[in-house]
Amino acid sequence: MSAHEDLIRASKLDTKQVKRLRDAHEKAVQAPSAGGFTWHGANDIQTMIGLGGQFLWPENPQAPATISFTIVNSGPQGTADGTYTSATLAGVTVEQGSFHAIPNNPLIGYALIQLTPQGADGRGYLVEGMLTDDNSTIFNMELENVGSGQTFWAVRMS
Repeated sequence: MSAHEDLIRASKLDTKQVKRLRDAHEKAVQAPSAGGFTWHGANDIQTMIGLGGQFLWPENPQAPATISFTIVNSGPQGTADGTYTSATLAGVTVEQGSFHAIPNNPLIGYALIQLTPQGADGRGYLVEGMLTDDNSTIFNMELENVGSGQTFWAVRMS
């Protein structure tokens, strides 16, 4: 049994969620720059407007979670602002707050997602790369936690 299979079993995701995650992964592996999908490296992230939706958020591999982004405002420079909710895989809300997402910008040199939980200090994630479709919808993101340096992949679930 592979480590991936162990993670899937431990996460207790339903069959439809696993299928969506596998399909998104297969699209990325088989044709990252064809069929309407494009890979954007760390220096090629021009917009974050496609962030809205739910992602598998395995920042803690021992307790993978989901995060749902709701975009309230998108800016002309490809920025996105809104609210987020983080939950366990069983659907129990763990954290809620606001987010600000910015694409590459010459002033800062990287793309960033800033999460600010209600009543707590914010934390940031560098976007090291992402897979988008022709509508700029983000399907996969490689993220680095600014505080810990830990990297993980966020994968769109819906």
